[in-house]
Amino acid sequence: MQFKYAGFWIRFGAYAIDFFIIIVLGYILSQVFLGIFTKSNVTYNLVTDLIGIFYLMFLPATKLQGTIGKFTVGIKVINKDGSRLSLLDAISRGLAQCVSSFILCIGYIMIAFSSRKTALHDKLANTYVVYK
Repeated sequence: MQFKYAGFWIRFGAYAIDFFIIIVLGYILSQVFLGIFTKSNVTYNLVTDLIGIFYLMFLPATKLQGTIGKFTVGIKVINKDGSRLSLLDAISRGLAQCVSSFILCIGYIMIAFSSRKTALHDKLANTYVVYK
């Protein structure tokens, strides 16, 4: 089966959408649930981080096969065999994204120079991001 691999800029656009969603949800939920008790940036940061972890690690295992940002721009995350990620695959890919962030996000920049448009975390988790 042939896939059209998603490049750097389309994935960057998806990430920008996801970042906006996570920030807005973090703000709303920190105000609604924790704003009564404290008005701290620590609270906001904790809630936002937890939302981001859940969002980035679990959504690729759903029918969306990626985050809302990826769905919006028409791309999805698949295993090497083209199948949907299991929950364990999605979690391992999410953890591997931490590695891609190290050293000036070089793991993400690799997308632009890889023949199959894979980031470091895609290589570590044996996944691809492709057009639907």
